[in-house]
Amino acid sequence: MTKQACEEAITAVTPSTAPAPLGHYAQGILHQGVLHVAGQLPVDPRSPERVGAHSAFAHQMQQLLANCDAVLEAAGSGRARVLSLTLYLTDLNHWEEADRMCAAFFGAHRPARTVLGVANIRKGYAVQASMVAALTAQSVPPAETTMTQRTLFHVDAFTRTPFRGNPAGVVLNADGMSDEAMQDLARELKHSETAFVWRADAADHDLRIRYFTPTTEVPLCGHATIAAHFARATALQLDEVTLRQKTGAGIQTVGISRSATGGHRIVMHQGAPVFEAPLEGALRERIVTALGLAQNDVPGELPVQVVSTGHSKVIVPLMPQVDLDGLRPDMPALSRLSKEIGCNGYFVFQQPAEGEAVTDGRMFAPAIGIMEDPVTGNANGPLGAYLVRHKLMPHDGRALRFQGRQGRALRRDGIVHVEVGVVDGEPTAVSIAGDACILFSAVLHG
Repeated sequence: MTKQACEEAITAVTPSTAPAPLGHYAQGILHQGVLHVAGQLPVDPRSPERVGAHSAFAHQMQQLLANCDAVLEAAGSGRARVLSLTLYLTDLNHWEEADRMCAAFFGAHRPARTVLGVANIRKGYAVQASMVAALTAQSVPPAETTMTQRTLFHVDAFTRTPFRGNPAGVVLNADGMSDEAMQDLARELKHSETAFVWRADAADHDLRIRYFTPTTEVPLCGHATIAAHFARATALQLDEVTLRQKTGAGIQTVGISRSATGGHRIVMHQGAPVFEAPLEGALRERIVTALGLAQNDVPGELPVQVVSTGHSKVIVPLMPQVDLDGLRPDMPALSRLSKEIGCNGYFVFQQPAEGEAVTDGRMFAPAIGIMEDPVTGNANGPLGAYLVRHKLMPHDGRALRFQGRQGRALRRDGIVHVEVGVVDGEPTAVSIAGDACILFSAVLHG
C-alpha cells in the first residue's frame, strides 16, 4: 500500500480488551494518523456486571479510563498522545473527582478537555467519555536520520553538577549489538547500569531501551532512563516532547521538557504501584540485621515491604535518630536474602523533619553486583507510593510531591523529584523527574 493510500485508509479498531460495541459502531476509527475513540462506558469487558450504575463514581471512572486505555493501546497510541477528551457527566458535582482521576491518568500530559452535563447515559451510568488521539510523534526526528554513529555517553543523572548524582553509561544507536557485547561493555564501564537505546520495533512505542548492570540485564532503571533521554534529547536537540519507551518492564511514558535554566529535564511515568505482603517475623528480623540495623531502628508499626512501580524494592523505614550515612550492611547476607524473597534492592529511608516534603535514602543491591546505588529512581518512585499508602507525608488529596535525596554517603548527592497521583487516599500513578549533565561522549567502535 502506498503512503497516500495508508493516509486515506479508514481502519476500525475493536480490541478484545475493551467492551464489545453495543451497537452499529467501532470502538475506534483510524484515519490520517489520528485515532477517534468512540464514547466509552464503564463496562468491564471481563465481567459486564462487575461495574454497574450502582457502583461508586470513582469505580465507574476507573473502568471507563481503563477501556479508553485499551483502545488507545490497540491502535498504537497512548495516554500521552491524547489530543482531546470529552467527558459526559449526569451530575456535575462529580467534576472535581473526575478531574483528579484524569490528572492521575494523564500525569504531566494535559489534553484539551470538554465536560458536559447530560440528563442520562445508557444503562444508567454516571459517566461516559470519548477521545481523539495522535498515533506518532511527528515532531521527533528519527534517531537514525540524524545520528548514524554508535555513540557512548557518560551521564550523571539527578544532578546538574559533574561527579555528583548517579553515573550511567548510555549508548545511542545500539541496534545490532549482541547481548554479549552489551554485557561486556557494561562490565567494562562499571556503572551500576548502562542503557542501550534501540529503534522501535512496533507501533506502540517510539524507542526501545535495554539496561545492563556489570553482571546481568535488568528490566528497568530509573537513573539510566533519565540519562538515556537526556543524552538523546541533547544529541537530537529536542524541545518539549512526550515519548513511549519499551523496556523489559513494558511500555513507559517519558516527558522531555526544559528546566528554568534552559536545560532538559526528564520525567518518567512509572507503572502502577504494586504492594506485596509485609515481610514479617524472623524474615523481617534477618533483613534488618543484614542491613546493619538494630531491630528498634525500624518503627514497629510500619511494614518492611516489597513495593514495585515496574522494578521492585524492599522499602525499609528508619527512625529519625538512625545514622543513615553510617550504615554498613552485610552484603553477602543481603544477597542470600534476595534469592529467598525474589527482590534484589533494599531501600532504607528516613524523613529528616516532620512536615517537610523531603526524604533521605540509601539503596543496596549486592545480588546484582551493586553494592550501593548513588541515586535510584526505581526506589524513590515505590517509596512515594509507600508514603501515601501508610500516610507518612501530608498531601492535598490529589497528588503527593516530594524530593528524594540520596547519594550523600558516597559524595554523589542527587535529587529525585517524585509525584504520586492519589485517588481516595491511595496511590494510583507515580512519576519521577530529574536533571542530568554529560561528562563526555565518544564514538563507539566495533
